[in-house]
Amino acid sequence: MIKASFFTRHHYSSWKRQIPNGQNCFDGVEFFVPPDDADIIFVFDDLEIKQCIQLNRQIPKVWILGDSPEVLKLDRYCVPYLSQFDYALAHTRDTPHPNLILGQTGLPWFVGCVNGLDPDCFRPLGQTTLSFNDFETHHPQKTKLVSVVASHNAGLPGHRARLEFVAKLKE
Repeated sequence: MIKASFFTRHHYSSWKRQIPNGQNCFDGVEFFVPPDDADIIFVFDDLEIKQCIQLNRQIPKVWILGDSPEVLKLDRYCVPYLSQFDYALAHTRDTPHPNLILGQTGLPWFVGCVNGLDPDCFRPLGQTTLSFNDFETHHPQKTKLVSVVASHNAGLPGHRARLEFVAKLKE
């Protein structure tokens, strides 16, 4: 089994609910192990720019961009910071890393979190109603042609464009 350490400033419960049965293991990978016991380290967009990961041995380190730099208001694109990672997973082509892997934004899903979210972390407030297992068995009846899951964020031009697009779909 591969052992993966996972650094995030956000509460781990948001991530664990995305694994079957809320466990630490999924598909041959054990997550959330201490860094010294890990075979690989994932960093979810949360280390300070000048912070480096210090280990007693060499293992792969992967940085994951969580949201756009405009949303995070962070400069995660500085070369000295990114150079400590063997790979960078990001959705922006301008990420200065020689082993850039382009993909979608690496965010946990919030569906099933009731009572909103704590602004300082991804921990659901109050009761969490939907887990990974709930989604496997949940088959809602479709009554409309199109469904959209989106936030109400309108702080950036992309947010506003998305809301306008959804409004036009409703029309």
